[in-house]
Amino acid sequence: MKKSLFILLFMIICTSLYARDWVITIKGIQDEKGGDLLLAVYPGEEGYMDRSKIIHHDSIPITSDKMTFVVKDLPPGEYAFAILHDENGDGEMEMGMIMPKEGFAFSGQKQPAGKPPKYRNAYVVYKGESLNSSAVMKYY
Repeated sequence: MKKSLFILLFMIICTSLYARDWVITIKGIQDEKGGDLLLAVYPGEEGYMDRSKIIHHDSIPITSDKMTFVVKDLPPGEYAFAILHDENGDGEMEMGMIMPKEGFAFSGQKQPAGKPPKYRNAYVVYKGESLNSSAVMKYY
């Protein structure tokens, strides 16, 4: 009986801890190009696309055409994210004459060509509970 109760309590604790994560799934990655997938999370409209205000960043080696980031310990609020397929490992978006040379994605449903969406189309409300978001990479 004690063992069953312990297992039940352990499962409840683990579930409640995981339930606070923001899981961001990125699809359409051109994994044959190699490199890393970079994530930047911006706080609210005043911090949107301001590199000095990034509150969470992560980098993972690309191993698949669909990959996932898990963001932990965010306070409730509005956030937006940007993703870069950093093919050459320099941590910067490589630009052609007009369009980016490396893949990218942003939070939100409206993804304009070659530039970040407006904040009103990119932000996500995180309430401190489990949140799942997804984005599709763009390449030019």
